Amino acid sequence: MKKYLSILMLVVLIACNSNQEYNFTKGVTIKASTSQTRTSFDGSISAWDANDKLQVAIGATGEAPSLHEFTNSDPSNGLFTNADLTLDNTLTYDIFALYSTQGELPDVTNRNAAVAIGAAVQEQTGASAAHIAALDPLYGSTAGAQSNNIAVNMKHSATVLRITIKNTTGAEIAGVKSLKISTADDIQLHGTGTIDFTTREVTMGSDGSNSITINIQDSGVIAADGEFTVWAAAAPFTMAENSAMHFTLTTADDKVLEYKKEFAASTDFEAGVIMSTTIAPEPRPEQIVIQWGYLDGYTAPVGMPSCETDVDNLVNEIGITNGSYPTKYGNITIDSAVKFAYVSNSNIVRFKDVTANDNAYIYLPTIPDYKLTQVIASIPSNLVGKRATLRIAIDPAASTTAKNTNVQDATFNLANTSSDQQYKIHIYGTNTTKASYDLTGIQLTYILE
Repeated sequence: MKKYLSILMLVVLIACNSNQEYNFTKGVTIKASTSQTRTSFDGSISAWDANDKLQVAIGATGEAPSLHEFTNSDPSNGLFTNADLTLDNTLTYDIFALYSTQGELPDVTNRNAAVAIGAAVQEQTGASAAHIAALDPLYGSTAGAQSNNIAVNMKHSATVLRITIKNTTGAEIAGVKSLKISTADDIQLHGTGTIDFTTREVTMGSDGSNSITINIQDSGVIAADGEFTVWAAAAPFTMAENSAMHFTLTTADDKVLEYKKEFAASTDFEAGVIMSTTIAPEPRPEQIVIQWGYLDGYTAPVGMPSCETDVDNLVNEIGITNGSYPTKYGNITIDSAVKFAYVSNSNIVRFKDVTANDNAYIYLPTIPDYKLTQVIASIPSNLVGKRATLRIAIDPAASTTAKNTNVQDATFNLANTSSDQQYKIHIYGTNTTKASYDLTGIQLTYILE
């Protein structure tokens, strides 16, 4: 009987060990699915590459995850495998995954990742879009997955710009050396984004800029009426209504051509989307004139706070002291110690209660390679000479002196200016007496430097 019991216990022990052993699987495969994966990219279709790797944080549901690297085992089906990882078949798992060629890793504690999206300088060979993949980190997460059935839907972090250059100059273009894309100062076309694997959203930081330059190798000659395609990866952004995207093309023989893409309506450039446009760059104009305000033929500021009348001091009630307003060549930005708004019954921008201590500043666009040479600030004709305590000036001084309100059009002809200097209109008082400065429009003249 003792021998029988010993044998029976041994059989039970072996059975338990066997069951426990079957509860675990060594070697884990993940299906990383997306219909638009841009790890390899030809502009119309995309697929995983055999050398791609995923950085995967995986942990049993409710437990802290740990980080593991998965290598591509089946590019056509999006399968990634870690042959050494062992999972318990009786548990479910939470997973978040990151694809990046820049060496970034997920933060398993905070369940996020800081990644570079797009780049200030991008390198393209011929008309290939192969450089896009490295600038577009992919990410995804899933919860409660079985160990033998893990699938993660990967999302893009970058938007892709497909720019077709149409040669309408009437002559052959020797080749494309580079294409620079620039937008308003408050738009970030590239930079560091933080991926939140819980919400599956990306938040951009503030380390980027409003321009991208794509250097081109081996573009070849572009014949008259011919075309060439340039590709760029950018952080998601929005072009505001009545704004513009600026393209500067440098040819193989160092000629500069330009084009402005204007946006009549607000347009979103979203992650995972290819945004296409055709541009026809032309030689640069010698002069650029911006007319902003409420005079005939001028462009009215979009988004300016407004009231019908200021009889009851409505400008102060609105309480706005700063704002940024797009033009085709960059933003006009107001940063003021006094309240301002558009007063529609008078067709003016009113700066309320200006004094020597409480001033208003209007920051003017900087246009690459163009210097500001003239500023004309206009006030209503019925107010000429009636705001004796108020002055208007251009900062930095640029060889000009402040002007009072004795003329309807305060004209500043500027000397020794430069394209990289930020200029601003300065509205101020000469004492503590409060007075309103009423602006009907600004005309800005820039010339090619």
